[in-house]
Amino acid sequence: MNILKIINYVTRKVDHVRSSILRFILKVTLNKRLKLGGIYIGRGFYYSVSSKHCFIDIGDKVHFRKYATLRVRENATLLIGENVFFNDHLSINCHGYIAIGANCMFGENVKLYDHNHRFRDKEKPIIEQGFSIGKISIGHNCWIGSNVVILKNVVIGDNVIIGAGCVVVSHIPSNTIVRNSLDLVTERF
Repeated sequence: MNILKIINYVTRKVDHVRSSILRFILKVTLNKRLKLGGIYIGRGFYYSVSSKHCFIDIGDKVHFRKYATLRVRENATLLIGENVFFNDHLSINCHGYIAIGANCMFGENVKLYDHNHRFRDKEKPIIEQGFSIGKISIGHNCWIGSNVVILKNVVIGDNVIIGAGCVVVSHIPSNTIVRNSLDLVTERF
């Protein structure tokens, strides 16, 4: 049984995996291309990490609630600052680069995709056309509401609040509240 199967088995069977044990298993799995601080992982945590040339840096006091999913592909980089809270059913899908600043909060069902399927060739099935890969950067002290989807090539500044249900497809400057996809209100904190 390989190490990934062991990790998946343990995370399915145990509600709370001690950070030190998880840190050890992940370091072995990723051949030390990983930095982890003190993290909490809830029930049903799932991850799929490429064994080739990816880098993950997760700061201290990062909290993943139930059924979080992390996917990090070959040559991808995932950076998560300290004191970040991810609510239930989070999904981070990193094919290129995703960075999340410190002191951020994420509501339930938030999805991050730094890539999209290619679909230009009408003679070829979409599933065979590969991906266009971009980046996502989220600043410090941001609150991302429930059911928000953040797509590739987006930069979100510091102190940003994104209301529930938004689909983020363009940059959001610092100190901004996004109430829905058509309503930007700039406010100072």
